[in-house]
Amino acid sequence: MIEQFETALQKKGYQRAPCRPEWIHLYVRGQNSPPDGAFRADSVVAVMDPGQEGVLLPDQVPGIRERLSQIWRLEGREDQILFVLYSEDLENGKAVSRACPGVWLMDKALDRLLLFENQPTDFDGLRALLEKGTERRGAGPSLAEELRWAFLGNRTHLVTSALVLINVGVFLVLSLFGDMESTYYIIQKGGMYPDLVIGQGEWWRLVTCIFLHFGASHLFNNMLILYFLGKQFEEIVGSVRYACIYLLSGISGSILSLVTMLRTGDQAVSAGASGAIFGIMGGLFLVILLHRGRYRGMTMRRMIFMLFLCLYQGYTSAGVDNAGHIGGLIGGLVLTLIMYGIPLLAERTDKERNRD
Repeated sequence: MIEQFETALQKKGYQRAPCRPEWIHLYVRGQNSPPDGAFRADSVVAVMDPGQEGVLLPDQVPGIRERLSQIWRLEGREDQILFVLYSEDLENGKAVSRACPGVWLMDKALDRLLLFENQPTDFDGLRALLEKGTERRGAGPSLAEELRWAFLGNRTHLVTSALVLINVGVFLVLSLFGDMESTYYIIQKGGMYPDLVIGQGEWWRLVTCIFLHFGASHLFNNMLILYFLGKQFEEIVGSVRYACIYLLSGISGSILSLVTMLRTGDQAVSAGASGAIFGIMGGLFLVILLHRGRYRGMTMRRMIFMLFLCLYQGYTSAGVDNAGHIGGLIGGLVLTLIMYGIPLLAERTDKERNRD
């Protein structure tokens, strides 16, 4: 990864310059300028791979940039210096890249370039060089890397892992004392039932029902979708916002399910994480929409197709709480817009104003 990129830098005329600490590899390109013939740099690329030896913090980047400008007699323009940060700690890498312009983040685990809104889309044609790693392996990561990410994820997927463990743990514990496929047992343990919610004022059931499942098959299907989609969504919006969107989407699904049952008079026991999972789907749909139809390999067409299949399966299957699905989907869309979309759009507006 890094070695190939540095070789490509040298072919473009960049020269390796001494630098400390050793995990910062400095490459400079320039020419000798009259009248004194002193070397003056045109572009500086700092390839950084802290690994276990160190860490790069957001507040360190401006100081490093200023020092490089002084040493190499740069004109002070931000577009003359690029930091390429190779990291497995994506949480730290994202913090640095989002806070400091001119810092590209390379995911070491998958050898992929992550560009955020505040970063230049290119720098001396180097983006194409960094993205060749993906092309080299045939338009995507290797099977081993795909499996590693799919099953292990990154260290930032704590909420997704915790939610899966909580749901599985609740199911296993309750299974020791009763039949999880029994509607009466599910009601006793917190399932949503309109007469108890409205008649007895047990509003807490709108929350507890999200963590209950009718049998092992119901649990397995929901947790499988939650794990694979939840990791992506948590990485995009952050763990705190993700947890809020998940829980509130589940509640919005429970509320719409309750309202629908009261309106139709067809009361049933509702339980499962499906509403919250549809909230994640709605959130991912909005993220892709905000990023003009494509984001990190996800496309609008694929997302719409997935939503259609899930909704279609619900309407063609017996005993499925479709109102809960739609309520969760709407909740996920609205909550993601408020927590993620509006701040993103505001940030874009500020940048456009600054450019003007």
